[in-house]
Amino acid sequence: MLQLSDPIDAGRDVGDISLTASLRQGRLKVDTYVDESLAAFQDWSEETATEMLCNGAAPRVLTVKPSRRQEGFMGADWLWWWLDPDGVCFGMLSQAKRLHGTPGAREIDFLYRNKNGRQIDLLMHTARDFGVPAVYTLYYGLPDQRADLRCREHSLACERCRQASVSVLTALEADEIALQPRHAAAQAFVQCTPLEQLPFHDNRSRALYGYLLADGSLSPALKQFLQQPQRGARAAARVLLDRVAFERQLQFSGVSSDTVDVGSEPLFDTLPLDRGHFREPYFQHILRGLRAAPPAYVMDALVSGSLPSWVRQSVAGVVIART
Repeated sequence: MLQLSDPIDAGRDVGDISLTASLRQGRLKVDTYVDESLAAFQDWSEETATEMLCNGAAPRVLTVKPSRRQEGFMGADWLWWWLDPDGVCFGMLSQAKRLHGTPGAREIDFLYRNKNGRQIDLLMHTARDFGVPAVYTLYYGLPDQRADLRCREHSLACERCRQASVSVLTALEADEIALQPRHAAAQAFVQCTPLEQLPFHDNRSRALYGYLLADGSLSPALKQFLQQPQRGARAAARVLLDRVAFERQLQFSGVSSDTVDVGSEPLFDTLPLDRGHFREPYFQHILRGLRAAPPAYVMDALVSGSLPSWVRQSVAGVVIART
């Protein structure tokens, strides 16, 4: 049997609180956990921070994970699904990393290697198996303890930097950032997106896609997606795509307008093949996780709190964020 990490019934009404507010509550619970740990001269961990995040964001965020008895058979990464009322959903496979070190010697180890190989390679492989993008959930700790880390548009009372205690960074970006490990923590802080900002997209970034939009090779549905503000699952996908596209425009290789058919499961069946310096075409990597309907195991998790064995053996659990 599986157990829900929160004692609510999977079908319970999530109430009026927005997903953004729920994720903010989760982030504040993580901040409290870190603060109390440091006050007690104890270290804090990514695993417990993830539990605090999900518990604090309930009931709009539901977590399904194996029972203690089964933990020896599961993976270490969390499979997130952002689920809209109309069934459109966006999945991403997330690995947690926390900030280490002191000012001038900050570290986030994207190059970690275990007996099975480089962790980032394993994350990308598993994400490909699930048909979702690979991301990192970054725990940066309390704002007053990382004042040396700043975003691109930092201000005296920077809301974004405060929210960045719990952030998301695509593995495509992390793979490039890892090439300069001494600067990885600071650069990841600049490029990451606070988790609570993912369900909202204001479309100020549409200029990133000017060449592709003018080329005429994009499908009408994808053009519309890139030209309009998004909410919920579509917003989460668009925000992550925008982040990678922004870094892409800083690379010197020419933009490819070639496209590829990606099948019927993703919301868009034809996507650009542009790759830049990334290890995979970034449209395909990110948008393969955006679907018209959730996988069957997601619906089973919502209704019964159960997961098939092949999912249990690959991930630490499934997180369903209802928009």
